[in-house]
Amino acid sequence: MTTSRSTDIALKPEGVNTSRRSFLKNMSLAGGGLVVGLPLTACANISLPNASESALQPNALLQITSDNVVNFYLPRSEMGQGIYTGLTTIVAEELDIHPERINVINAGLHEDYKNLEFELQVTGGSNSIRTHFLPLRHLAANARLAIRQAAAQQLNRNLADIQTDNGKIIIDGKAVDYGEFADYANTLPFPEDAPLKDKLQFKYIGKDNPRLDGVAKATGTAQFGIDVDFEGLFRAALKRCPVMGGTVKSFDDTDAKGMPGVKSIVKIHNGVAVIADHYYQAKNALPKLKIQWNLPETLSKFSSDSTAPDNGKGLFKTALDSDNATNVFEKGEGLSALQNAHAVISAEYWAPYLAHATMEPMNCTAKLTDNRLELWVGCQSPELAKNLAAYYADVPADNIIIRSTFLGGGFGRRSESDFVAEAAAIAKVSNLPIQLCWSREDDMQNDNYRPASMARFTVGLNKAGLIDSWTVKRAGPQLMPYVIDNLVDGIMPSILPNAFVDWMSK
Repeated sequence: MTTSRSTDIALKPEGVNTSRRSFLKNMSLAGGGLVVGLPLTACANISLPNASESALQPNALLQITSDNVVNFYLPRSEMGQGIYTGLTTIVAEELDIHPERINVINAGLHEDYKNLEFELQVTGGSNSIRTHFLPLRHLAANARLAIRQAAAQQLNRNLADIQTDNGKIIIDGKAVDYGEFADYANTLPFPEDAPLKDKLQFKYIGKDNPRLDGVAKATGTAQFGIDVDFEGLFRAALKRCPVMGGTVKSFDDTDAKGMPGVKSIVKIHNGVAVIADHYYQAKNALPKLKIQWNLPETLSKFSSDSTAPDNGKGLFKTALDSDNATNVFEKGEGLSALQNAHAVISAEYWAPYLAHATMEPMNCTAKLTDNRLELWVGCQSPELAKNLAAYYADVPADNIIIRSTFLGGGFGRRSESDFVAEAAAIAKVSNLPIQLCWSREDDMQNDNYRPASMARFTVGLNKAGLIDSWTVKRAGPQLMPYVIDNLVDGIMPSILPNAFVDWMSK
């Protein structure tokens, strides 16, 4: 079912909603020029705000200004997988402009940026190219046709006489920038069915081109979350419970308050934060805190290295040997085929809990002003981040702005937003603009670990030594309760009381 649904969405040639385009034009979104909204979701009738530094960016937007700047608002998060270059190349191909000439902007938070398959604004599942390939091509092809139509009318020529090359209109051997016709194109009905290029005509797709973000990353000019800085920003470090799920019973900050640069010390839902002028001042003050913890009973006794039958790796072995199991799939003769096999080989495999260990540690910058929360963060799920931040900062979700940055690795770790929740909570309690940065030790000890798993493979061989039957039995945690817990916290309407949302998520 999932594969069929994904294919149907990816192959659906979406047009451009003309009422949305009229709204954008009336709001003067571009400040002059051609603005094209791409309905990547079913939310095409949602009013879009006027894009500016202090407002949300609209859905996957292609903008051609009268001064010949082509802006592409990237709807997915770039974390090293290459979609910054990939999606831009798709647009460039049908727009007939070199990818390097397109100004790529990491899109902010907006309803229209939802991932087609997940129906949330999230980057994951290796689906960015697959789901955006045709919609973005149609968007760019229609925009190119709009520019050609505008040029034909303004120059009083037949459309067939108007060709394009690398962002320029070509007429009688002369080249004129797209931007010269952008304002007039914005007054014309926008095309919805421009033909796409044949793959044999591709100039950029499938060709060997350098990554568009490569130079910025190599020279240190690309902005990751950890690079965010502005006047008046303080740094925060957080001391968390040594056992996951623990909370603060009491704390003494007498010694920590006197450390150099320390501005404030606050308690939040899962620890005590030190806020200082510089990060290492905050980090160095953490050991001076004296904290009494409320420890969770079960996890306090758990050690993943233990071989005891009721603990750690031994617990998995006990579960694997147990008859208390669920048969999730069976085909053919089942276990009876193994009993009749010429030879049977069995082996057990153990994968421990593993941290994602992204190159850039978890971080988030939060600034709370007049019940309005701004977040600078590289994350895979801005929508969940927004709603969790609203929960922990106790502000309306509509009052949150997320300014997206590059991600220094994701691997699914940054689809979780625990670090965003922490930053929001610290900003709320301290009433200071802060940047929370995890240390590498924090990252290893408090990651949302890849779950441990133990599996036993049993293989039946025939007389020729070939596999003719096999079975797998696995012991490991079920992830869905944890996913649902976070998901409910993140998507419930902001009108619901926090305590009620927390009850529902559990």
